[in-house]
Amino acid sequence: MKNLLFFFAFSLSVAQAQVASIVYDYDSPSETVVDAKAETRNFFKDSSRDFETMQMDALLFKKRGNFKLKSDDLEQLVIVKRGEVGFSISKSNRIMGPGSIALLMPGDKLKLLVNPGDEVYIMKYKAREGQSLSRGKEHGGSFLKDWEEQAYKTHDKGGIRNFYNQPTAACQRMEMHVSNLNPGIKSHEPHTHRAAEIVLMIKGKSEMELDGKIVHGDAGDIYYLGSDVPHAIKNIDSEQIQYFAYQFE
Repeated sequence: MKNLLFFFAFSLSVAQAQVASIVYDYDSPSETVVDAKAETRNFFKDSSRDFETMQMDALLFKKRGNFKLKSDDLEQLVIVKRGEVGFSISKSNRIMGPGSIALLMPGDKLKLLVNPGDEVYIMKYKAREGQSLSRGKEHGGSFLKDWEEQAYKTHDKGGIRNFYNQPTAACQRMEMHVSNLNPGIKSHEPHTHRAAEIVLMIKGKSEMELDGKIVHGDAGDIYYLGSDVPHAIKNIDSEQIQYFAYQFE
């Protein structure tokens, strides 16, 4: 009987630890830590169906200098929010502006050269099934993607920039794009998919039909859409909105 109660208690604790499918307000982080180098805003740090650890932060840098990222067991995604940031990874060295990204495999090193006022989002995550470095390396390993080099294609609802769609060390599949959505319309009707998804607002005012509720997000805010949670985004602004959308499983 004790073992059964322990099992139910453990199962409940796992369920409660999952990242909530809500909008995370940029101006109301769950925690803010300030040190000599940066102000760090943490939006969530929990688990999900596929990931035993998932954390999303924004770092606002306070002075010029190098900022180093490395983890032996976490994959990391960096998105430039503001400024011109220097990236150094493996043999690649680039200065990239807002909307540019870096994907860092476990064990690799990334050095950022930042100035006061530069800002980045950093997402860190670890798969429940364990990382596959060989899978990550087979599909390109760590990489940089400059916003300026991503082709923009228009369509009847706005337009899209496709960044990548491939396996990584932590993900069997990870797909990222940036959408522009015309005023007054939805990207699609509410739908679900197996992969979890993050929608990170870059520009404009939006509303999300999320698990039967309506929530709102402005530039800087983060929608987290858990596995199989119904969702649909709508532009409620007077001009095009713009947002990152990326799925991972």
